[in-house]
Order: sequence, then C-alpha cells, then structure tokens
Amino acid sequence: MAEAQRDGRRQNRPLSVTLVILGVLLFGLANGWRALGLIRQSSLLLELGAKPDPRICAAVAMAWAIPFVGLAFAMWRSRRYTRVAAPLAILVYGVIQVVLPGLCTQAAQSTGRWPVGAIMYAIAALLSALALNVGAGRIYFDDR
Repeated sequence: MAEAQRDGRRQNRPLSVTLVILGVLLFGLANGWRALGLIRQSSLLLELGAKPDPRICAAVAMAWAIPFVGLAFAMWRSRRYTRVAAPLAILVYGVIQVVLPGLCTQAAQSTGRWPVGAIMYAIAALLSALALNVGAGRIYFDDR
C-alpha cells in the first residue's frame, strides 16, 4: 500500500474539497442539532403556541440533516455525482431557508433579512461548485 501511494496512484484530497466536505457536514450537524433541540423543547413550544408546529420543524430539520451528512460521506469517498449534488443541495436548502420563514411569519418581520440570507447561500453554493468542479477538485473526483 505504501508503494501505491509513492507511485502517485492514490491522489491526496485537495484543501478546497476538504473545506466543502466540512461545510456540508456542518450543515448536516447543525440541522441535526436543531432537530434535537426542537424535539426536546416541543412540549414548551406547543404550550406557548409556536407557529409552525415544532414537531414539523424538527422533522424538516432531520430531513435535511440526513442527506447533508450522507453527502459529506459520499464526497469523502470521492463519488462523482457529489460535484453537482453538493452545490445543488446547498442552493435548494438556502431557497427553502429564505422563503419558508417569509411564509410562516408576518411580512413586516421577514422582509428585512431575506436579501442577506439569499446572498450568503448563493455565495456558498457558488464557492462549493467552484471548489468541486475547477482545478484540483475536478482531478480529485475524475481520477477514481
């Protein structure tokens, strides 16, 4: 095995790909943590009359946590489809995170923050697409 690494058959993971893996994993862990917190506090939130239902929010957070963690694992294993799937997942997640609060809250409360959130998610999707599809990222996924 040491000879295979010396021969150059095993390519090291570029820093850009590692950073995207870490970011996608953090999206997954943050959603898992959000789901856990909502589940633990759901009785209090229901008593206070929180809208939307915290159990639904917990299910949605868990529904995002599982694919993001799975996507991070797939990128770690250098699966080719992740070059497209990771930026697309970040973009779809961003759209949902920007649009959904606007639908669930009053218009005056949600209009001030959505441009910043939209720009941040768009930048994250663009940078992840660049990191995975240009230069060393493309070589890393194509050599397998």
